[in-house]
Amino acid sequence: GLIRNNANNHVYWRNCSNHGDITLSGASDVSFICGGIESRHFNNQIFYDCQNYGDITVTAEASVPMVSLGGFLGTNDDTGETVTVHNFTNYGNIKVYSDTITKAYLGGFNGKVECGQFLVNIAEDPTIISRNYGNILFEANNEASSVYAGGSIGLLTHNLSSGVTTATTAVRTAHFINHGNITINGSCGTVNIGGLIGRVSNGNASKIEGSKFYNTLYDSCNKGNLTINAAVKSSDCAIGGLFGFLINSFSGAGGNWINEGKLTFTGSVSAGRLLIGGFIGATDKAFSGKNNAVYNFGDIECSGTVNTSKNNRVGGLLGQTNTSFVNFHVYCNIRAIGFQNHNVCGMLTGSPRGGKLVSSNCSAGGSICYENENDYNADGDLIGTKDKPIYLTQEDYFNYLYGNNVDWTNIEGYDGCTFLSEKPTL
Repeated sequence: GLIRNNANNHVYWRNCSNHGDITLSGASDVSFICGGIESRHFNNQIFYDCQNYGDITVTAEASVPMVSLGGFLGTNDDTGETVTVHNFTNYGNIKVYSDTITKAYLGGFNGKVECGQFLVNIAEDPTIISRNYGNILFEANNEASSVYAGGSIGLLTHNLSSGVTTATTAVRTAHFINHGNITINGSCGTVNIGGLIGRVSNGNASKIEGSKFYNTLYDSCNKGNLTINAAVKSSDCAIGGLFGFLINSFSGAGGNWINEGKLTFTGSVSAGRLLIGGFIGATDKAFSGKNNAVYNFGDIECSGTVNTSKNNRVGGLLGQTNTSFVNFHVYCNIRAIGFQNHNVCGMLTGSPRGGKLVSSNCSAGGSICYENENDYNADGDLIGTKDKPIYLTQEDYFNYLYGNNVDWTNIEGYDGCTFLSEKPTL
């Protein structure tokens, strides 16, 4: 919208706005990369108090290997330099109508962070706030396509360019609020969507000597509704209030991490897994840090068709996890019907898996319906199933644990039948 690409270093942009819509159409054998402010990031830049009002629309009619679209920036890649954003607001919508796209990376701020640093706001300064109001719509029919979409970033990965061995891929998200809705229609192979980031991947970081990969989160919130109304044909379908699929880890600098948006699945899954969580759809990585509190207040609606034999999981906070629950709180209604086999749901998590999990300072309230729409359990299950033992510490769970072998040795005065009747206040 403003900058094609910047070849200079240490450039400062202040009070810049784009009001023009951008349309990419026709046929192409190469990728479409587009940002409301800048298409592709190469060198160190800092943006203060900027806005994008323009919509980005793709209507490609022939083969397009990839689209990377962001309300602020199309993609971070190449040399590993840094772009820093303070007080940025995106109002522009991102819309994709194409059956020919193989990979789509769609973000309210940044389509894809592949190499380099994308730093949003300053954790220590709560007066610096960035917001996305733009909606994201992907509407196509291509069973080979992979779609990653987030209110901030579509895909965060680490694929360093040839010869770059010491660059850092890093994201800092502080005081960020997503208000935009994300909707996926039609059919595709893989879909991961999140209120902040659709997918956080390892990339090839572990194979490159000297490379780094770190991410921090501070005081961020999703208020947008996330909806998959697509037939997902070949791989995982993941929805997370903040993260769809978290493979690499985040470390928390503190503050509240909140989802208030509704998560809706009305499509179908035929080969991969359905993974939904009010915080994270699925993760094997722990969050570290201090003074972190996680909340989900967004309802979860799963009324699509799941015919896969995979282990499908739905959780009020975590669909599937290896992590412990520390200071996690959920108050929502979960409606998960239409499942066939190998599907479970729980108020905190669909399933803990891997090693033993220790949990403390958690609470839950709301209701679960997972047979038919009239079969609500007034108490609700905290954990859908037990793949591995889960251990509780302190007297911090306020609910029944059905079907789990619980070690009660560390519990004193546990009240196993108290359930939150009202939404907790922050």
